[in-house]
Amino acid sequence: MKNVRKFLSILIILTLVLPSLVFAEGDGKLVDEFPDRNNEIVDKSKTGGAHGMHVAGTVAANGNIEDNGINGVAPEAQVLAMKVFSNKIDIGTFDDIYLDAIEESIVLESDVINMSLGSPAVFIGHGHGSEMVKKEKKFVTFNKDTIDIPNPEEWQMSDFTSWGTTPSLELKPEITAPGGKIYSTLNNNKYGSMNGTSMSAPHVAGGSALVMEYIKESSQYGRLNPKLQSRIAKQLMMNTAKILEDENGIPYSPRRQGAGIMNLNGAVNTPVRVVNRADNEAKLELKDFSSKEISVELSLFNDSEEDISYKIDGVVLADDIQEVEGKEVNTLKSRVVDSNISSEETITVPANGSKNLKINIDFSKDSNIYEDMFIEGFVKLEEITDTYPELSIPFVGFYGDWNGPEILDGMKDLNEESYYNISGMVNGKDYYMDPGKAAINPGTKTGRKNRTDSITPILSFLRNAEEVKYSIEDEEGNLVRNIRNESFVRKHYVGGGQNTPYSYSILRRWDGRGKIRTVEDGLYYYKIKSKIHYGNKAKWQEKSIPVYVDTKAPEITDIAFDKESGDLTWKGKDEGSGIRYFTIWSNDKKIVEYIEAEEGMEEYKYNIGEFIEEGNEYNIEIVGFDYASNGGISEVLTVDIVDEEVDETEEDFNIEVSFDWEAIAEDIELPGTTLEGYNILNWTTENEDLITIEPIKSEDGNIINSRAKIEPVDEDMEVKFFAHIEKEDRVHIKEFKGTIKKD
Repeated sequence: MKNVRKFLSILIILTLVLPSLVFAEGDGKLVDEFPDRNNEIVDKSKTGGAHGMHVAGTVAANGNIEDNGINGVAPEAQVLAMKVFSNKIDIGTFDDIYLDAIEESIVLESDVINMSLGSPAVFIGHGHGSEMVKKEKKFVTFNKDTIDIPNPEEWQMSDFTSWGTTPSLELKPEITAPGGKIYSTLNNNKYGSMNGTSMSAPHVAGGSALVMEYIKESSQYGRLNPKLQSRIAKQLMMNTAKILEDENGIPYSPRRQGAGIMNLNGAVNTPVRVVNRADNEAKLELKDFSSKEISVELSLFNDSEEDISYKIDGVVLADDIQEVEGKEVNTLKSRVVDSNISSEETITVPANGSKNLKINIDFSKDSNIYEDMFIEGFVKLEEITDTYPELSIPFVGFYGDWNGPEILDGMKDLNEESYYNISGMVNGKDYYMDPGKAAINPGTKTGRKNRTDSITPILSFLRNAEEVKYSIEDEEGNLVRNIRNESFVRKHYVGGGQNTPYSYSILRRWDGRGKIRTVEDGLYYYKIKSKIHYGNKAKWQEKSIPVYVDTKAPEITDIAFDKESGDLTWKGKDEGSGIRYFTIWSNDKKIVEYIEAEEGMEEYKYNIGEFIEEGNEYNIEIVGFDYASNGGISEVLTVDIVDEEVDETEEDFNIEVSFDWEAIAEDIELPGTTLEGYNILNWTTENEDLITIEPIKSEDGNIINSRAKIEPVDEDMEVKFFAHIEKEDRVHIKEFKGTIKKD
């Protein structure tokens, strides 16, 4: 093949050195620098890493091999340098800068555009470097000798390679090229190795320039218009690409390798092209389908002066799903599907003519095919005489409904299964809300203070979304407010721990208002509708998160304390979001931090005996909080714990008191205010259902005695009275027994 001299490969890159240095010995230079609007295309930033220079060398380095220089894929190509990253570290780059560079490249009639846009390659991690510094210093001396050693990873796909498909089920990437440990030019006459898709893209750019040279100088294609020439170049490169296989001899997924690895010798030596009959592309994009039997139609074009025949073969692939620790895991490898590919055994394409070919693919025999999985593979055509290169065309489709897989990761609020376990609704403090109980209290002092007056979704996107709509509806489904519409939202991913798999925006926040005013208390729904980029076949997916607007505090009533058991009882009720928890306070100090409320329960009991000591008085309060953080407080319950001691022996007082119990009428007077000089504090009875004890007061209001009112009985009954007597700063209880007789 002749050297490419008159065609341009355009590099839209981070930086590029001047072509007068060793990597290029061409004629003159043409440079442009867009972000800073100057002619400084050398990367002088501290973080650039000579990314652009490395890319340029891969495309068109033209060094002296004898002096250990290197040649790029198209060493005689002219290079038009379009710098789109600034030398200023605090300035990024944007789409308008890319478009400026592309438009100017078109004006200059460039043939190939390379867009290696990415982060600089990393040579060594900080941790590894620190560890190395601690080691004993050693010195290594290099001479200029070079040796060749086998590459154990030859023809293997790099683990950092890009995966397809596009959001609309189109096959990308379309072709593979070397991208791991690529040795190329750096700034200041140096060389180095880098990894990345930015290293494979310039291989294809250089290869495309070579194929375009072949096309423009060929008798078959030279007089075609540039658009058709570009299409044919792509067809030739994809048709003749070599299908790469893994260590087990199974082809890598077309979503990973496209048509295969670039094979330039094959591209300029095949007289036949094979394309999808429907769109003339060198790939078959089957979209989604529900049948296990599918058909594809190909068109073969013969641009030579002789008939050429091919044997037809193919392979059908699916993702290799394995069970690991009880879960199905995608191994990111392919497996061969038990299938049948039927068509003509051979096909002959006439000279300077074309032939259509129909191929039927049946994978119904494979028992491990499930709905919503990729079905893909390659149709292969082997030239019968082995004179011309083997051709192939990749195909990829989705068995199932492409709208089915979730766009948004499962949300905590809906108790959904989640991949990242991040998505959920948060309040103004960015605290997650309770699943199914998201609540806000807009327009309240509590809401403003605690920042519980708004709600915002944190979302993890599992798929790219063409459109996302955020809105609020009431219980009847009426629109309350449109929050926000978003377009072309990118999915989240984690690569080397450097990416954050979620998005949070205050523009998605709802502050409890309708169009103007704060809405009434009640149940509302935060709606998130999203759809993929799939034309008129795209269907909306919806998340509907219930949100309570609740500005009223819970009611806490009927608080009581049982001295014997130490149980505190109360009733709690909330008409809004529901009570979430209670706290208990004693003498203005919180003694119980958290008592979880139960949905539907109104009566509660909690033992506080450990906080109560005899001889003290306690003012008990209960505070109940609902899910919107509104707090309701009970009335104060005063608990007076008296130090009492039951006197079980009469010897303690040596008092003799006798009643004619059999003569008891409806009312009887109990003994006076003292017994042998000891004060009687009060009288009680264990028969409260029959006997009511009341004090007898003098004219000046002092208590002089006690009266027992006794209800009539149907039969004789034994009763007990207790005199609470003060003695030596303690209370003693004296028990009296008697009998109530029926008249």
